[in-house]
Amino acid sequence: MRYKLWLLPAATLVLVPQHALARPRDEVIAGVFRCAAIGDTRLWLDCYYGAAQPVRAQLGMPPVPAAQARLIQSPPAGDLQAT
Repeated sequence: MRYKLWLLPAATLVLVPQHALARPRDEVIAGVFRCAAIGDTRLWLDCYYGAAQPVRAQLGMPPVPAAQARLIQSPPAGDLQAT
């Protein structure tokens, strides 16, 4: 019985750091889904790069240009184009 009582806190300590590491990736995936409504391929790519900003910041990379970051906040919608 005592073994089971120690198992839960030990498992919690192991899983908590892994959850914290996934947060920037989750933010990127959410941003990529917001980019899906963009029809123009070049704008979509800029939005996609802007969505990667949380992971770029985590890795210590330079931030994306302001125009790409703005696309994530309010992506323009449009018809799909094959360019």
